[in-house]
Amino acid sequence: MDQGTRSDPGDFCWQNGYGIFSIGFSQMTDVRDYIARQEAHHRKAAFQEGFRALLRRYEIAFDEQYVWD
Repeated sequence: MDQGTRSDPGDFCWQNGYGIFSIGFSQMTDVRDYIARQEAHHRKAAFQEGFRALLRRYEIAFDEQYVWD
């Protein structure tokens, strides 16, 4: 079944490895710039390092055993 056409809410589930964050409209340019530089950035730093830094920057508590599969 196409994931975009699910009609039964009971079929819903989060996939492993996903997080959700929101931004304010004033941050749109920064986010676009980040996305444009993402490939080059990840050549220098692993995704996991950047994700940990994001969580720490915004003081989001996390436990390593639940963050990574």
